[in-house]
Amino acid sequence: KLLTEYANSTSSRLYNGLTVGVIILAGLFALAGVFAFRLERMKGVHRVEITRRIQAQHQFREALDFIPDGIVVIDKGGTIRMANKQSEKIFGYGEGELIDKPVEVLVPEQLRGSHVHSRAGFFADPHRRAMGAGPGLRGRRKDGTEFPVEITIAPIEIGGEVMGIAAARDVSEREETRASLQKSETIYRSLFETAATIVLHVSPDMRILDLNPEAQRLFGYTREEVAGKEGYFEKIVLEADQQ
Repeated sequence: KLLTEYANSTSSRLYNGLTVGVIILAGLFALAGVFAFRLERMKGVHRVEITRRIQAQHQFREALDFIPDGIVVIDKGGTIRMANKQSEKIFGYGEGELIDKPVEVLVPEQLRGSHVHSRAGFFADPHRRAMGAGPGLRGRRKDGTEFPVEITIAPIEIGGEVMGIAAARDVSEREETRASLQKSETIYRSLFETAATIVLHVSPDMRILDLNPEAQRLFGYTREEVAGKEGYFEKIVLEADQQ
């Protein structure tokens, strides 16, 4: 009888302990299930966010390709993160070649040190600014040739990181036109100063703006006396008729 009671008591304790253990274990499984569900849900939200950002960046890159200027996006370390087709064309690179390259590859070697300093200054105080224009600022193509360029850079936030977006414009044709005009002006001034005949530069309202040395010699007036003043054109023409 004692053995029977002891066996029943032991069985009850074992049963009760097993029941409690099963309940605890079931609770743990339930909690694990809830955690796994929430984790999977978070992963799903994260995947949606990543997909959205990838799509936004893809659309941003496509928009850059419609811009006629060369566009590069650089991070704080000077690494090119994005580059549109026009920038590849301007600097002579193939599709995707500029990505992950240092932006200094687009700068002549003798100017790279100062460019690193300018870049650091931009990220220390990021705001829209022009980097230069014409002969004072030059770009470097992949083949090593250089050309005059205009650069404007502005800050842009991408994925929570402040980057620089730079627009580059090849101004070679403009500089060639300017050089041609300067050459023409030099030739004109040479002819104006050395002509053996009277040459007058007259405004639409018939004011003498300039007269060449031969005209000054014949009529006895200096540039300072007649430039921009009324009445001298008529006086000089009258004197010329009389002569």
